[in-house]
Amino acid sequence: MSGNKIWLRVEANVRTDMGGEQARFSYSTDGTRFTSLGNTLNMNKDWQSFLGYRFGIFNHATQSSGGSVNVASFDVTTP
Repeated sequence: MSGNKIWLRVEANVRTDMGGEQARFSYSTDGTRFTSLGNTLNMNKDWQSFLGYRFGIFNHATQSSGGSVNVASFDVTTP
């Protein structure tokens, strides 16, 4: 991956009454063209109060301690 910006996207229907038990993740290096990231995630909606709408961004260091993530914006949209 080149550049110093990345756009992350998750598309998920988290309403318990509308089906849509899957989430799809993607990324972009230009903010326009998105590429799939990993497999489609099957969400478990067996709980009485489904809480699949809580999103977060984390830095997970795999080679040494430290690092950071600078989040310029975080948007949630509804259809």
